Amino acid sequence: MKISRKIFRKLGGGIRRLATENSGVSAVEFALLTPVIMIMLLGLVDYGLAMFHKMELVSAVRAGSQYALLDNTDTLAGTNTASIQQAVVDAANLTITTGDVTVTVFCECDTIAMVSCASSCAGTTRGLATVSATYIFSALFIPNITMTGSNTVRID
Repeated sequence: MKISRKIFRKLGGGIRRLATENSGVSAVEFALLTPVIMIMLLGLVDYGLAMFHKMELVSAVRAGSQYALLDNTDTLAGTNTASIQQAVVDAANLTITTGDVTVTVFCECDTIAMVSCASSCAGTTRGLATVSATYIFSALFIPNITMTGSNTVRID
């Protein structure tokens, strides 16, 4: 019994000392919080890259719309669709192809929303072109996001 009391006294003193000892606490806190902070930081980087790619896509679509606006006679005739698509691909710093870009040419009258550009209507006819593009963004923490950019310009 004497031996067990001595052991308990020594252990009790050591446990009390450990309970009041605070060296190394900051290292443990750092080890626990670092993975959480890193995951949050990488998620923020992924989100920033997604927004950057979205801005690149919208900018490329606007470049295609400007090309359609400058070449408005061929745009109304529908003969330069491939050129507009290529202008979008060339303006984008993304991995998109001409298959990801759509060009829609349509006309509007004062009274009717969408008509064929070959038909005539009473009132003013406006030619419009809509350039759209899609891009799939894949990141480390964010799942794949399908981004779209679209712009409509009046071409006559």
